[in-house]
Amino acid sequence: GFAVPGFFGVRAMQARNLRKSPVTSCPCLRKFRLAAVSAGVGAVNFQPGRCRFCRDDAFPAENRSGRNRKIWFCARLALSLQGKHKTEAMKRLLFFLTVVTLVSCGRSFEKRTAKYAEVGEMSDNRAAVLDINEGVGRWGYVDGTGRLAIECRYADARRFADGLAAVQVPEGAWGYIDTVGRLVIAPQFVLAEPFEDGMAWVQAAGELWGRVDKSGKMVIPCLYSEIGEPDERGWMRVLRDGKWGYLRENGEVVVPCDYNLIGEPNAYGLIPVTSGGKHGFLDADGREVLPCFFTYISDFKDGYARTNYGGSMMLRDEPYGGQWGLIDTLGRETIPCRYYYLDTPGEGLAAFMLEQFGNFGYVDVKGNVAISPRFAVAKPFSGGVAVVSYNNVNYGLVDRNGNEVSSFRYKRIGEFHDGLAPFNTNLYGMNFQGMEPRC
Repeated sequence: GFAVPGFFGVRAMQARNLRKSPVTSCPCLRKFRLAAVSAGVGAVNFQPGRCRFCRDDAFPAENRSGRNRKIWFCARLALSLQGKHKTEAMKRLLFFLTVVTLVSCGRSFEKRTAKYAEVGEMSDNRAAVLDINEGVGRWGYVDGTGRLAIECRYADARRFADGLAAVQVPEGAWGYIDTVGRLVIAPQFVLAEPFEDGMAWVQAAGELWGRVDKSGKMVIPCLYSEIGEPDERGWMRVLRDGKWGYLRENGEVVVPCDYNLIGEPNAYGLIPVTSGGKHGFLDADGREVLPCFFTYISDFKDGYARTNYGGSMMLRDEPYGGQWGLIDTLGRETIPCRYYYLDTPGEGLAAFMLEQFGNFGYVDVKGNVAISPRFAVAKPFSGGVAVVSYNNVNYGLVDRNGNEVSSFRYKRIGEFHDGLAPFNTNLYGMNFQGMEPRC
């Protein structure tokens, strides 16, 4: 029975009332007497000779035996309590019933699944189990009580997700079944992953990946050797036949797989691409705004990037030789590649050299000459001035119009910060003093 001495406490008066009650004259109720007494239920509202628990119509035929009948009886008993004891007794019995049921179910699951070599995690009220018979292992599924729900006939099995589970038939192919074992997607894949948000990754012959929905429709055909994770736009980088492109999660092609390399969008929304060793850019919608024409494209700074065509990258971070130009954040060439050298713009002006061994001058970002070439060294503008040298020995400062604004007695001048820069008048000296930018 369910009685546990001392658990609920036995009340002598209620026990005497119960012994006088017609309940104890019924064989099917007598063994529950101690449970009722322990719960402190008092007398029970039954008429002599009319035990509602013994009638065939009082309890469904499929539940007339074992633990189910005991559970049903305790629930009916609690509902039959009278007077002031009814609410409290119901709480006690239902609490006790819950504890017993949970413990009983837990023990039953462990006992029923103990014969399996392996038991997977429970999902969708199904857990994969491995049954080994005569040295041959086969997978099936049990329900939450440990009873076999789907026969052990698969070579491998995955957990259920979204109502479907990937299973491998003995012949080797993977497909999907539902929670009652019906085949939903026929075995046809080399690998199959669990469903997530209504779709699952699958692999076909040749290690090519795709994506299938719950009806078996190929959302993304198995054409890609690599498929990346979706970014914040829902785009995925994909590799097909050695070339990269972009897909949306619904399989729509955003960027065809035409590029040797394809990067992530930069701060300006431009996507760097490489094809045949040449570099270009796509816009935020995947359209080509700068064809793959350049040998090199630098990082953007202050809205502009340097480009090179025809230079050599042999053992260099930047190309040597070739012709240099400039592009803006929309991918437009503001300065075509026509200079032997073009530095990074500073405050809208960039040092340039027309030909090898020539002098440096400055152009604006549209290619207009601001200071004619006459310097052996020309550094970027900062704070309205630039450090220059006519002979690569003595340094001084010029303004944006090319006017000298300092003497040229300095052997070294560092970068300006907050209007000051370190300098040295002796190549071998170690003391640096502050200098105003227009001294």
